[in-house]
Amino acid sequence: ARSPLPWGLDGVLLLRHPKERRQKHQSAWILERCVANVWQHVARRLPQAASCAPSDPSSPSAASPRRASECCARGASAVLDAVLSRPQTCLLVFPVPGAEPLGKVLDDQVRYLIFIDATWRFAREMLASEPLSGLR
Repeated sequence: ARSPLPWGLDGVLLLRHPKERRQKHQSAWILERCVANVWQHVARRLPQAASCAPSDPSSPSAASPRRASECCARGASAVLDAVLSRPQTCLLVFPVPGAEPLGKVLDDQVRYLIFIDATWRFAREMLASEPLSGLR
């Protein structure tokens, strides 16, 4: 069984650069299998508009996904929707000058954490892109 997320969070999005998927020593799969509500989105940048709406949880296909990747896609879609429409509910976790400890910046509004999985060079590019640059 996977561990629940702390602090009442609804999910964690791991934004992965496409080149990270080809790396020999990957660890994202461990996180997905050990912690509940962790999803991956593989792209150089987040979409500027919702590319796909989350599935209706009452639909039969949503209740029993055919593949784990479909389930992850729905979860990632929900986080992407939050980033675009409710950025105050998202917190980007990234080591930048002036970054503060999670315990200090988490408040009742935060529902999702977003992490970047990339080399430092690509991570800085991803961090500077919209809509990530507007997150706290």
